[in-house]
Amino acid sequence: GSILPAIELPESQALALYEVDTDAASITATRDVRRWLGGRQFAANLTILDPQVGGVTVWANPTGRPLDILPDSMAIELHEDAAGLGGSGEWRFEVEQRAPGGAWVSLFTSSATDDRRPAIQADGTVSEIYPEVLTIEPGAVVRLRVLSVAASASGVSLRLPLWGGR
Repeated sequence: GSILPAIELPESQALALYEVDTDAASITATRDVRRWLGGRQFAANLTILDPQVGGVTVWANPTGRPLDILPDSMAIELHEDAAGLGGSGEWRFEVEQRAPGGAWVSLFTSSATDDRRPAIQADGTVSEIYPEVLTIEPGAVVRLRVLSVAASASGVSLRLPLWGGR
């Protein structure tokens, strides 16, 4: 049964956080009922078909608030029919944002000393991606730009996980 049968709140202004089920001895399940918190996690997916040096795609922040980047889940991948895997070189990419009226700014600000931009080696190995700018500003445009290519590929996709809960 549920400890809170109908989410009876102690005061009229109280906010429910969780519903909890028990088996008379322990908690067996919890349900998050924090609908009042606002934003949720979602992903911006940026894709470039036939990636060539200088190729660009953009995504605009559709919200009126800052979005936090969740860097541990950031991923980049080539589409499956990439040719030339096993050769030399790498695909390297830049991810930048531009606030309304501003200039393009890299999410990888110290790249001159420790380059953590998205990269895929010719053998298919994906580098670890560590952005240093972790907020997409309200109204900002994000772009994925191709810096170098190792071989031909039909496309590349970047998954940029975001949280809109601020």
